[in-house]
Amino acid sequence: MRQAFVKICLDIIEGSNDRNQYPGAVESAEYLDGGNKIGEGDSEGVTVIISNFLLTMCKRGDEDATKIALDLLRRLKENIVIKSKEHCEVKEGCETKFAAVTHASVIVMRTMPKLRPLLLREGVVICLLHCVRNVTTSPALRDGRSQMIWPRW
Repeated sequence: MRQAFVKICLDIIEGSNDRNQYPGAVESAEYLDGGNKIGEGDSEGVTVIISNFLLTMCKRGDEDATKIALDLLRRLKENIVIKSKEHCEVKEGCETKFAAVTHASVIVMRTMPKLRPLLLREGVVICLLHCVRNVTTSPALRDGRSQMIWPRW
């Protein structure tokens, strides 16, 4: 039963801004600036609420906390292509899932410092560093004026 609730929570976090996967589940109050979308309002709120629910479950015991954190980190790594130890990137088409699970991971890890060593043990830190490095050094992500064009995540 506990395993099922963690999976459901992570599915909600990943799908909270995917209208095709969960039609009508979350109606985003997208911020508009001159007709351009610049945020995912409600999906961020869903991530915070579900993360707080997971934190409440983590406080039941160390074993539960470790299991929940490991499930969260494994789900985060599912959205990353690991080509080698020195080359990782976000899977194409998984940018919003990656962003939502990363947001949830930050909330959980900042609130539960005893879980932070899991980030190193699971190799998440190096993957995230490589994802950022690959974006910041890629000439394909620059426009004609050499300004950075940041990815969706």
